[in-house]
Amino acid sequence: MKNKLRLKQKSLSDNELFQECLKKLEYAEIIEENAKTENILNLMKSRFNIKYHHIDSSYEISFNQLFLNSEQKYYIIWDNADIPILKCSGKYVLQFPDDVFVVDFDTYIVSEDFSEVIHCDESDRLWRYIDI
Repeated sequence: MKNKLRLKQKSLSDNELFQECLKKLEYAEIIEENAKTENILNLMKSRFNIKYHHIDSSYEISFNQLFLNSEQKYYIIWDNADIPILKCSGKYVLQFPDDVFVVDFDTYIVSEDFSEVIHCDESDRLWRYIDI
């Protein structure tokens, strides 16, 4: 078990894109605890209808339409399960979106209350889902 954890930490330290994102989002909380990660993913899956990495009822937006509440906390979830979930203020995501989206092919930015999702897909298109 310790070897597996060391390998994962080594892999993350070698992941330059993740490390650069982490530096930019200096106040981000890294969520590494398996139970907490599973809980966040289960809440996301139960809350949103996700098919083939796409959330039903989402609509495409442009990068200049990327608005997040700067005071609200958001989870940053990448499709690669080896990359931990980050939690940070919308303010920092808006300051460094390129650093967030480049880490993996599919990136989800989910509001802490699970009412909004921004999804950047493998084609670099942005999608928004808001529960009104």
